[in-house]
Amino acid sequence: MDRKEAQQLIGFTVQYTDQHKGTYLARLDDLILEPRKPFRGQITILALLSLPTLIVDKQQEAFYPLIKEGVSLECSGQSLEKTDFKNDLSYNESLLLAYENRIKQLSYNEDFFEIEFLNSKKQQLLTKCLAIRPTIELEDYIKYTFEERNEHFVLIDEHGGILDLDDCPFELMWQIDSTNYSGYYIGAGQFESNDKQMYSPIDGDWIFIHKDQFDPYMILRQELEPQVLEAFEKSLMSYGLTHDDLIECHNTLLRQLLSQEQTSDFSGTNFLTYKTNQGITMVLHHYDRKLKKGKEDIIYDRFEFTTENGKRSIFTYTNEYSV
Repeated sequence: MDRKEAQQLIGFTVQYTDQHKGTYLARLDDLILEPRKPFRGQITILALLSLPTLIVDKQQEAFYPLIKEGVSLECSGQSLEKTDFKNDLSYNESLLLAYENRIKQLSYNEDFFEIEFLNSKKQQLLTKCLAIRPTIELEDYIKYTFEERNEHFVLIDEHGGILDLDDCPFELMWQIDSTNYSGYYIGAGQFESNDKQMYSPIDGDWIFIHKDQFDPYMILRQELEPQVLEAFEKSLMSYGLTHDDLIECHNTLLRQLLSQEQTSDFSGTNFLTYKTNQGITMVLHHYDRKLKKGKEDIIYDRFEFTTENGKRSIFTYTNEYSV
């Protein structure tokens, strides 16, 4: 593939061949262009087209040196080809098909060991694919579609609402090969699960967010810096309150976060009402957030506590970059 053709295929599926690791379908994410050097591609593996040569190591263990689904890597431009192959298979389904195709190419008399190995791997994979699938209780989640728009990665709900992934505070859930993963967006179109597994979705993949995370009060607590949340909870305790005593939360920050207008500045006031046998306590939370790309965000929080008996207190937090 030449450089001009590759530039036209950024964001599309191409064929990638590694002479040692097989042939794959991959998404061409970007080009690496340097003066007087052949171009290189940045790709993400989507599916397998053909198996590499079977390897038997010193311990007599046989394996195919495959590249896993979702792996991002650099490659030479010569290893890429344009393809019209329409892939609607998962990685595991493409692996099963590759096993079957290799078996058809082999001779039972000459390649008995590899055929037996392939049949064993096929059975293992079929068992895995047919195993009881961990389910996501959809009524507890909001389903989003992952998409790249104008060099930004966003989530789009079924009503067309857009959630920009930059500085997204929510824990997210996704599925790979029938397994559920929970984690966070870390930037550049990549997610990291709580057990440190990387995930690079493609346009159209589903991402889920538990509805509990859209609870206004939970949003407020998640948005606070750890030291601010600790101070806030200590203040609640000094008034004989816990989070369970909340009876009303008016969170203006949630409305701003869910707005389709892209902004890096958030400011306003949240109104919190708590009730115990000792009476009503109101808390006004004044906040200001200025998100700075590549710099420390500017953060301001001010909490004003007032009881029905007239007891009042205030505490304020600003980070060292605030003005």
